[in-house]
Amino acid sequence: MEEDKSCIVVSACLLGKPVRYDGEFKGEPIIIELAKFVNIIPVCPETAIGLPSPRPRVFLWQTKDGKILIIQEGTKKDITPEIERFCEKFLESVKNKVIAFILKSKSPSCSPTPTTKMYQDKEGKICIGKERGILGKMVIKKFPHLPVFDERELKSEKGKEFLLKLFEKLPESIERHFKNI
Repeated sequence: MEEDKSCIVVSACLLGKPVRYDGEFKGEPIIIELAKFVNIIPVCPETAIGLPSPRPRVFLWQTKDGKILIIQEGTKKDITPEIERFCEKFLESVKNKVIAFILKSKSPSCSPTPTTKMYQDKEGKICIGKERGILGKMVIKKFPHLPVFDERELKSEKGKEFLLKLFEKLPESIERHFKNI
């Protein structure tokens, strides 16, 4: 599709791209179908900073002073600065094109909802709560007027309302994903 000012940023894993830490397919049928009808800008902050797939997982770690960092399992390396730099540049690059975001829940780098486990230890063993991912937080702060969903929310009534605004009538292939809500 040609690029215009009506793009939706989507976590690349939700489109079925091989970017996940565990190498698994996590494509969401409704999002893969949506990509047939709208301009999509895929994003994966972790692979964008050079992490391979598969790779050791990354997780959120809350320091004693309350700062939330992204730590790589095993090496215990703090990759927060690289993720933040990428996200800042990426969001700046899409600011005049994007109309919405659909980001992966539970992702330390992407989640727009507080569904990502946060740990009190650098080993990622003692969960102390849930938080948003780095990109998700930045999106909400920088684009408070735009719709932001995770893949679960897109299948809700709120998601259906968004899609109905996008299309006058939902394509049948997308409509079938709402039969059970």
